[in-house]
Formats: sequence, C-alpha cells, structure tokens
Amino acid sequence: MKSRDARILRWEWEEKNLNEKAKKLEDEKRAADKRVYELKRVTAFEASLNKACEDLAAMERMKEEVEESALTRVSNIENNMLEQVRLLAPDVDFSKVSAYNKVVDG
Repeated sequence: MKSRDARILRWEWEEKNLNEKAKKLEDEKRAADKRVYELKRVTAFEASLNKACEDLAAMERMKEEVEESALTRVSNIENNMLEQVRLLAPDVDFSKVSAYNKVVDG
C-alpha cells in the first residue's frame, strides 16, 4: 500500500510540475505571439514608409521636370515675344528686356 501511495504522490507531484511547465510554456507562447504580431506591424509600417519614400522621390522628380518645363516654356515665350517686337521695332535695343524683370515706379 505504501508503495502505491508513494507512486500516487509522485505522479501527483509530476502532474503538478508538468502543469506548471505547461502554463509557463503557454505564457511564453503568448508572449512570442505578441512579439510576432508587433514585428508584423513594424514590418508593415516599414513597407508603408518605404512606399511613401518612393512616392516622395517620384514626386520630387516630377516637380523638377515640371519646373524645367515651365522655365523652358517661359524662355520660349519670352524669345517669341522679343522676336515679334523686333520685327515691329528693329532698331530698338531689347537686351535689358526679360520676363523676370519688374517695372518699378520711380
């Protein structure tokens, strides 16, 4: 009988230890799952940030192209207007005329 009681006590003790280990493993799994979730969120945020950076770079290139195009068009318009005025007044010096100059009173 003592042998049987000793075995039962040992099994109960082992069961208790196994239950504690199982609980500890469950807690560790929950913590690992939480870390995985956070890493996925960070990874998604990084991907979103990288996409935004790529979009920003594309917009900056587009802005430069638009600015270049605008400057070219202004220059072309200025040259076209000066050529037309030179036809009307061929003896006038237009070297000081520019689309970027401003007339100031005084």
